[in-house]
This record gives sequence, C-alpha cells and structure tokens, in this order.
Amino acid sequence: MYANESSYYDARLPGVLSRIRLPHNVLLPTIHISDLEGASSELALRQHHIDVVFTLLAPDDDPLPHYDRITYHRFDIEDGSGDIVTPAAAIADAMDALPPTTQFLVHCHAGVSRSASVVIYYIMRRFNMTYGRAKKCVKASRRIISPSPVYAAQLKALNGTFRSAGCEDSENE
Repeated sequence: MYANESSYYDARLPGVLSRIRLPHNVLLPTIHISDLEGASSELALRQHHIDVVFTLLAPDDDPLPHYDRITYHRFDIEDGSGDIVTPAAAIADAMDALPPTTQFLVHCHAGVSRSASVVIYYIMRRFNMTYGRAKKCVKASRRIISPSPVYAAQLKALNGTFRSAGCEDSENE
C-alpha cells in the first residue's frame, strides 16, 4: 500500500499523519491525526487522499494553506482548556454525514491533545465505548496522544452517555 509502511505509522516524527485503526469490521470513514506540519503538507495530504481537514488551533494561530479538492473546517480552541465536547460533536456529526469512503484528517498544533480528544469522542460515540477503551484504540495508532486533564475529564463525564447496556470495560481511565 505505502512504500514504507512502518514509517507511516511511526507517530514520533513531526508531520506524520497517523491513520487510526477503528474497531470492528464495519464500513467507516478513515480518520488520521496529525500535527500542524503534517496538515500543512500538500504532499502528505495528497498521499493519504485526505478529503476533509478539521483544524483545532488557538484563535490567534495563523491559518493553514488550503489545497484544491480538500474541504477545510477550523475550530478555534485553546489547548488544554475550554469545551472540547462541542467541537468534537460537530466534527463527529460531519463525519457521520459524509460517505464512509471519506478520508478525514483531524489535527491540532502537536497532534497530541485536542485532535486526539476529538477522535476519542468520535470513537466513544460511534462504538458506545468508554473513554478508556476509546483512548486505548487511538493510542494504539498514535502513541504520543495525551488529552489534557480538562479534556479527559469532559470525555470521562460522557461515559454513561455512550455506553450501551452490557458494555464492559476494565479500564478506569
């Protein structure tokens, strides 16, 4: 598929787009997480066939370059503070409204907290998972994720909202 598959999944390098391996064998959109460098790279976006980019940056951060045939959505949010659930819900709604063949990129400045929190939210909602299980799923694909304590608390508060009856979870995160 890719010339160097191992480096494709090595999220320790800046600018790398990490493809999130979603649970279950169902037709779902492909979600990538990246930092600012990866989201700014036309080559990376084209190589991964990105259709839609969701940007989560501070209000005073400079805008990213936009490339043809890619749809961009920006959410102004400071890192580690404020509401992450509202933008995460809007992004999840957009993902669910588009065809399952759509390639998404969710990025923030470092690809560690804001973008990871949004993808964790999406997985929690889509698969009725708890925060701990969804975080583990995202971390398996992008080892450097670390949602801020503020975002983690907001997402953990949603555990009862998305968990279906009989869904067991041994992770207390």
